Amino acid sequence: LYIADTFNNAIRAYDPADGKISTLASGLAQPGGLAAFGPHTLLVADTNADRILTVDTRTGAVHNWPVRGL
Repeated sequence: LYIADTFNNAIRAYDPADGKISTLASGLAQPGGLAAFGPHTLLVADTNADRILTVDTRTGAVHNWPVRGL
């Protein structure tokens, strides 16, 4: 389970098997929502930075997701 920890500027991962929460990605700007985008990718609304990011759930790598045509 992935959590947008908005006011701590991070994406957290919760493992129900052991009840632990870990940090998947940090240094964001108030992430406000998540969506699964393939088996190992999350789309993140990085609200305070007015951008959409991808986060690799295996590595925690964060990249801008280009939005074209706006």
